[in-house]
This record gives sequence, C-alpha cells and structure tokens, in this order.
Amino acid sequence: MSFERAELEDWYQRYGPAVLARCRAVCGNHADADEAFQDTFVRAWRNRDRFDGRHPLAWLQTIARNTSLDLVHQRRPWADDPEAWLALPAPDVGHPSAAADLARLLDEVSPEDATALRLRYAEDWRIHELAEHYETSERSLRRRLEQLTRRARAILGVRLEAAHV
Repeated sequence: MSFERAELEDWYQRYGPAVLARCRAVCGNHADADEAFQDTFVRAWRNRDRFDGRHPLAWLQTIARNTSLDLVHQRRPWADDPEAWLALPAPDVGHPSAAADLARLLDEVSPEDATALRLRYAEDWRIHELAEHYETSERSLRRRLEQLTRRARAILGVRLEAAHV
C-alpha cells in the first residue's frame, strides 16, 4: 500500500515528536537527531510502496531507529572495526600516572573488553548502542561492564579509587 504526500505531512505533524524522541535516544545529541529525523521522513517517502498500511508510527519508529544508527556509525568511522581505535592515542585523563594505568589495564584485558571499556567510557557510547554493537541485551552488557570495572579496580588498585575522590 502506498500513501499520498498529504498523509505523510499528517504523520509528520502527528508522529513527529515521537519519531524525534527516538532519534534523540539513539543519536545522543540534538544535531544528529534532527538530521536523522528529517532523513526518516525522506526514507519513508522513498519507501512508501513498502508500507503495508498498518501501524504508521511503528513503521516510522523503525525507520527512525535505523536511520539514527546509520548516522551514528557514519559519524564514528571505526565503528565497523572498533579495535582500530587501539592505534589512537589514549584520551587525556588528567592524572600524570593515568596514561600508564590505562596502558596497563588495556594490556590485562582482552581486545574486545578493552574496546567495550573505551567505547563506553572514553567515546561515550550509550548502553543501548554497545548492546546493539555486540548483539547482546542491555542487561548482559551492563553486567559485563560491571565485571570489567571490578577487574579494572583489582588491576589498578588504590589509584583508581583515589582518582574518584
């Protein structure tokens, strides 16, 4: 079932706030969310022949999610190879011994765990983005990050605690 331009304009007015909220949840910032929001309706128009006529909001939300994820991955060129960031300099963490601590920590964990830690804490990926990237549930990912944090504390000892004081 296809729809007409007037119907899409009506959906833009009726469902726009919910679609924009979905874009913001995935993108994490207003600028990218606004771009994904506009692209969502462009994609909906281009793919109108694929719409089955039922549940327009659900259909638009799916397009918004996919559009937002595409944009997030486009903004992070290493997203398809998250271990590529290992060659980049470590983020500036302030404390003089922090770089050495970070290097020691990354040597003690697997590359996948190191990637998860950096994506979450240095690159500010959201839990849902990481869960989707690793194709796991948010709950499993939270548990994994908690285990990694405990392990990091054990590896780094008192310095990690002192850094948070």
